[in-house]
Amino acid sequence: MDQARVELISSYVEQLSHSLGGVNPLADKDELKYWYDRGDYAALVGCIQKAMRLNLRIRLGYVNSGGPAGAPAWVFLPNPMPLFGSSDFQKLQVEMFLRKSFLEEANFELVVMASSHELSHIVLSSIGHALKAEEVAVDLTAMILGYRDIFVLGHQKAEPFNMVSEVMAVLFAGHGSAQYRSRWGYLTPEEARFASKVMERFSRS
Repeated sequence: MDQARVELISSYVEQLSHSLGGVNPLADKDELKYWYDRGDYAALVGCIQKAMRLNLRIRLGYVNSGGPAGAPAWVFLPNPMPLFGSSDFQKLQVEMFLRKSFLEEANFELVVMASSHELSHIVLSSIGHALKAEEVAVDLTAMILGYRDIFVLGHQKAEPFNMVSEVMAVLFAGHGSAQYRSRWGYLTPEEARFASKVMERFSRS
């Protein structure tokens, strides 16, 4: 693993862990899997939203087309973003989209990865974090907030199909919002495993 990436990931994990109050316990995979097996992705996203304490409304759409080319999931955020937990934040409705073709083919881990990644954009933007536009940091945020084991396993399953490291963010100037798209994450399988180990130092007791 490249030393520059080691230092980058270590630095990001430390910064994010301090900002987020430490590393969360692992999320309840059984509940997420229950909704995934039933195809109730709104309930699955709702579980992640609740775990991340995102007390706002999320309008989830399932689409055949539109959005960034090839992106399985994306979210629209207002600019400026209300402060996390504020009355304006609680009144906010955010639009999140999942592509139907992605849901038809993706396994459990990839759906959770994509969903937690998009919701992590909301977390970082609403606290005004300096790393909010860094996609590596967004993946790490999702891992810190309880989904690191899913990211590690998801990357392991995706690796043989060359489905990793294909994330990009697009900012549309003049539209008053930020549009993000994610594919399989900015971390390689090795980097996801390394990040998970680094996070052990910042776990909440």
